[in-house]
Amino acid sequence: MEELTDEEAFDLAWLPLPFIPPAAVHEGLPRLLRALRPGGWLLLPAGALEPGARGEIARWQVHLFGGTLLSGHERTELLRTAGFESPTPLSTPPGPLPPLLAARRPR
Repeated sequence: MEELTDEEAFDLAWLPLPFIPPAAVHEGLPRLLRALRPGGWLLLPAGALEPGARGEIARWQVHLFGGTLLSGHERTELLRTAGFESPTPLSTPPGPLPPLLAARRPR
């Protein structure tokens, strides 16, 4: 994402926040928006921060990965600030996959 220079080249992008440092996410989202075609979608994990030990373990793991961990409100605001519209939670099948958040580049 740091070196992305494509413009209106992709219909879909995947942004695995737990593996990307916060500064790269904030700086790269505008480039990612430009790289999507109008109406293109961004998908990112939307796992909720759970209270208690599970949430603390998730924070520790993401810290070790050097990634970004945001609350649902923070993710939505980050996407809207970057210019994405309609952040929408998507459900996934039961299992280890986190729920996903989809946001679209305006047409």
